Parts: sequence; C-alpha cells; structure tokens
Amino acid sequence: MKDLYKNLIAIIFIVFLGLLFNHKYLNTFPYQIHAWAQSDRFALSLGFVENDLNFFKPQTYLYNHQFPDKWQNPSETTVTAVEFPMHDYIPAVIMKLLHNNSFTISRVYILIYSFLGLFFLFKLSYLCTKNFFKSIMIILIAATSPIFVYYQAGFLPTIPSLTNTIIGVYFYYLFLVNNRNKNFNVSLIFFTLAAMSRSTFVIPLIAVFCVEFIRIIKKDSKLLPKLAPVFISLIFVFFNLVYNKILRDNFGSIFLSQLMPAESFSEFISLIKLSLNNWNGAYFSNYHYIIFIGIALVSIYIIATRKKKIVKQDSYFILYITTIFIGCAMFLFALIQQFPAHDYYFLDSFYFPIILLMIFFLSVIPDFKNKNVNEIVWLALTLVMIYPLSNKALASQVERYSEKDWSRTEKTYNSFLNSKTLMDNLGISKDAKILVIDCPAPNMPFILMDRKGFVVMRVNEENILDALNWNYDYIVLQNEYYLSRIYPRCPEIIHKINKIGGDDKISIFVLEEKAPYFETFTDFESEISDIWTNVLKSTEVSFSGSHTGLVTQDMLYGLTYKSKDMTILSETNNFVFFNAKFLCQYIDDFHLVLSVVHNNQNIYYQNYSLADALACTQEWENISVGFEIPRIDLTNYEFAIYLYNPGKSRIYFDDFWFGIW
Repeated sequence: MKDLYKNLIAIIFIVFLGLLFNHKYLNTFPYQIHAWAQSDRFALSLGFVENDLNFFKPQTYLYNHQFPDKWQNPSETTVTAVEFPMHDYIPAVIMKLLHNNSFTISRVYILIYSFLGLFFLFKLSYLCTKNFFKSIMIILIAATSPIFVYYQAGFLPTIPSLTNTIIGVYFYYLFLVNNRNKNFNVSLIFFTLAAMSRSTFVIPLIAVFCVEFIRIIKKDSKLLPKLAPVFISLIFVFFNLVYNKILRDNFGSIFLSQLMPAESFSEFISLIKLSLNNWNGAYFSNYHYIIFIGIALVSIYIIATRKKKIVKQDSYFILYITTIFIGCAMFLFALIQQFPAHDYYFLDSFYFPIILLMIFFLSVIPDFKNKNVNEIVWLALTLVMIYPLSNKALASQVERYSEKDWSRTEKTYNSFLNSKTLMDNLGISKDAKILVIDCPAPNMPFILMDRKGFVVMRVNEENILDALNWNYDYIVLQNEYYLSRIYPRCPEIIHKINKIGGDDKISIFVLEEKAPYFETFTDFESEISDIWTNVLKSTEVSFSGSHTGLVTQDMLYGLTYKSKDMTILSETNNFVFFNAKFLCQYIDDFHLVLSVVHNNQNIYYQNYSLADALACTQEWENISVGFEIPRIDLTNYEFAIYLYNPGKSRIYFDDFWFGIW
C-alpha cells in the first residue's frame, strides 16, 4: 500500500471518528461540564471580534477579575491577562470575515485542529512502528479517550496545544532518525507554539532540551546548530510570559496563573484519590486500561528477554517520554488542588506521554515474518477494539451533554437564553453595564445578554452590598437564585433594588429603594390582628421582648395569615419574602407554606422545609425565605402563609415578618 493511500485512509478514519462523536454537539452552547472555562474562552473570541482583532488586548465581558482580587474590585476595562490566545484569536478572525459570531465556529476550529493532531500521531506511530495497522490502532486508542472526545470540539486551547506538541514530537523523532537540523528547527516551532498557548506544554519542550543536552554530551548531536533555534524559542516563551505578566499587573486576569500544591503529603494523597474517583473513567475507559496492560506486558517481556534490540533513536525516544512523565509528575504536585475538579488537567499532562508510551511499546512488539499474516492479525486486533472503545466514547458524550436538573450552569444558560431579546425590548442599551449576582460561569450570562458588566461570584452579604455600590446601570438576577441563595444571605437587598422588567427566569432591577406593596410584622408583644389565626404566645423563652410565638406537638397548623384582599397578585408577578427567628430542641417535618386558594383548590402552593433549614442548636436561628408567585389571573382568591407541623414538633418563633414586592 502506497504512503498516499495510507495517509488518506488514516485521514478518513480520523474524520469519521471525530464526526461520529461530535456532530450532534457542534451547535451547542458551552453550558455542560466545565462551562466556566469553556465560556471564558469563547468570550475571548467574541472580545477580539469587538476590539477589531487587537491581539495584544485580549478581553472578555467582565469588568471585575478573579485574580488577584477574587472578583471584589471593579475595573474600567474588560481586558484580561491570558496565555498566548492564538486559538481564541483565529476563530475571531473567521467570525469577523463571515460576520457570524456563532460558537459553532470555535468548535469546528478546535475539531479540525484535533484532526491535524491525530494525523501527525498516525505519522509518528508509523515512523516508529513501520506498521500501518499498529498506527491505526494508536489513532483509535487516542481518539476514543472520553476526555479527549469531550474537548475535541470544545473551546479550550488544550487540544490545539496538544496537536502542536504531537507535530513537534513527530519532527523531533525525524531528527533523531536522520539528524537533519531542519527537522529539529520545525519541531521547536510547534513545541514553542504549544508552550505559549498552554503553559503546561512547556514540559515537552523542556524534555527536548534535556534529551538533546544528553545527546550532545554523548556526541550524538551537535551544539552549535541548535543555539539559535533554542534561543529564539526561549525568547518567544519568555516574552509571552512577560507580556502576560504586564497584562496581569495592569488589568488582572480571569485565568489561573498561580501554583496550587497540597499543604501536606496526606492532603496530596487524598486529592489523588478524589481525582481518580471523580475522573478515572473520563481519562480512559476500562477497555483502554485492559489494552494498555496487555500491550505493556507483552512489550516488557520482549524487552526483558532481549528478543528485540532497541535502536538508538528509540532509546532516546523512551528517554524523552520518561522526561515528560517526570515533568508531568512535577506539574501534578504543583497543581494537585485543581485535579479533582478539572478533568482537562489530565489532558494537559499525562494523556500525551501515555499515548507516546503505547507507540513505543507497539514498536517493540515484532511483526510476523509473513507480511499477509502480519496485516491480518493487526487488522483483526484493531477491528476487535473499534466497537467497545467507540461505544464507550459515545456513551460518555451522551452522558456529558445530557440535561441535568441539578446543574447550575445549565439552569443559568436556560435562564439567560432569551435575555438579549428581553433587554433589547426594554430599551436597555448594548453599552449598558450589567451587574449579575450569583453565577456559576461568570462570562456565560453576559455572552447571552450581549452586554458587559460585573459579576458577584461569592454570594455573601458583604460582597453583595459592596457590589451594589459599583458603577453599573442594571442588576440582573435569576429568579430562582434570588429567592433561594441571594435573599437568604443578604435580606437587605430587597429594600435597595426596584424591578423594572423580566420574565419567568430572570428579573431586571435598578438600584433604587423600593417599598413593598404589602408587609406585616408581629413580635408577639402587643395584641395581634384578627387576620392572624392559630396564635399561641409563650413567655418560656424570649428573643426580643418577653413574648414569643409557639407551635406545640398537638398543633397541626401554627401561626397563619389569610387574606382575600391581595389584589396585587392579579396585577403582576410578585416576590414574597419572609423572615423570622426560630428556636427548637427537636424538629421533624415542619414547614413554612405559601398558598393561593380559589374555590377550595390550590392554584399556587409552595412549602419550605424548616426541618431541613434549622440546626436545632437550642440557639435562636434566623430564617430568610423567598417565593415567586406568578400573576393570578382570577378573582376571589385567598392568599395564605402559615406554619405546618405534621411532624409534631415543638417550635418557638419571634419577629415574624413577610412582605410582597
């Protein structure tokens, strides 16, 4: 078979696998696993489109940055430090030329780049093994890793940097074979591009320097021809780091630029176990591990029994692989705290040397003397592997892209999906600055709103109140998180913001003090209005004053407020906010209930489990709860809020308040 046909078959196989695993997801917004990192990279591409392709001023949608101030200091610019953003810039150029800002462009760009990497992996394997089907097997193994498949058409620079590294290794191996300086120089170009775009890939570059240093000492290579290309490579890497630092010092960054080692050896071991527990099946499938073990055992046996001589270039190749493993181990120690939550750190590190090791092991296994038998055997082995490896990769993609009710990033995506149209209809300028409070992926809502702004990532009272003083125009909150996370942690916010619009997912506010449409409060010290029922006072304990409310074990319903005069509920959507103090020694199945009843039927009903919220520490505990009531398109309904006690708990409470906004 001619090399042209072999290359063509390899390309077809690579493209087939890539499209098989990714064709369904090329038009999917990055809201699945690691939506934070992926939407940040997409935001960079959109930032280049907006700044007229100014490569030296990378920007996203955020005026406040994670580093060094943990999101807490607003800035006047959205410029951010980032490693050489070549793979965010090229999609931006394509977007600009096509007048299309679709995220599909970024996905297709990364996918095509992955094809290039796999093709050069095939060529590298063929160069080492001299066996076409062994090389096809390597493609199959590498291209069906679940973690590779997921990011193969993603947004991270890992896949392009991995590709550039593979190309670099291919030309470096050519250099080991023929000692032509041209191949060494070309390899350094790709190693350098990989290291600049993703700093982890400086490891394969340094590994080349280490191996070449040893080869020069052993007089298998010459120093002088390498001085200029090595110096140029280091200069580019150095100035990339310097410029990145300048950006970071002047503007901050939304991208990690610091080491995160374990604080102790025991913590390191614990983090290793947690990483393997979280991602072991994502790195490779069980079939991969079985194949790895089988190939390794056969190869080690052959090496140990000296049934095949290791030629000089292969001895240096295994030295190179070993050096990369050592570098990856150092990387693991330096950033172990990131591994349990970030599967792609494995793709940045150990994935590549493992694949290289498989190539070496396959090169050690001798071919059968009969050429036809040899091809049939290796073809059969490859065919046997195709279904289980591909099936696992497909299953992994389906699982990773499947909808998950618990996913906050997916909820955020759905909440903001139509936000641009909503804001356009409200006449909110594209240049308006937006404050988003509580978001699991900081750039995501701003991409969908097509507006820049500030984000509050750590939701607590201090951070929220500080952010309310920043220079923004509008506040946008997801209704669900406004009620379940923001108000309970910062009840004061409801008095500081005024809703001007929204839909059933998000609400848009301005900073403006807003009085409730209705509110009521009782501290049980004075006479309580007849509108309240199931009122039981106690002087056994006190929070403020001498009296508290009480629900005893024999009371199914506690303090209850009912009214048929809440006409505001039929005019618009409303938020109901509740706050009270509770004291208990034991609690079981105890609820705060909000309902709207029409003709003896609940047309709206929500309950909040106080049994889950209260710790029962025999100390007073504050409970703040929010509910959203859709507009009640009826008349003669009854609004009620009450305590429900089917678990026969005994609970004290005080300063019972609720209001409607």
